[in-house]
Amino acid sequence: MWVSDSQGSLMVYSETGSIEREIGRKGEGPGEFDAPRFIRATPEGGVVVFDLGRRSLEYFDTAGNFERRVLLPSTVLNPKGMVVFPNGDVVISGGVPTDEASLHQYTSDGREVRAWW
Repeated sequence: MWVSDSQGSLMVYSETGSIEREIGRKGEGPGEFDAPRFIRATPEGGVVVFDLGRRSLEYFDTAGNFERRVLLPSTVLNPKGMVVFPNGDVVISGGVPTDEASLHQYTSDGREVRAWW
């Protein structure tokens, strides 16, 4: 189980509840966070983290190694949730300053596919 803490780290817990490892920390470098909000599994078995403060998607492999940072084209205001589709696209709920829609779909490389609702 992967959990985001208030210090900008991700904690990975075993099935018994013990901490297996800590990933990332608050910072600017690769694998570091500003304000991590949502963690979801990717189709490849890794995880993607939505970093609200950096306006980015942060990708990690199954072992917790940093893979890449993808900057999003707009700021999502008051995000409420995130889902990853089987094709790797990410949908984040919340408004953006230039669009009244509340759902925003991005490819795994950060291109906005559509916004609706």
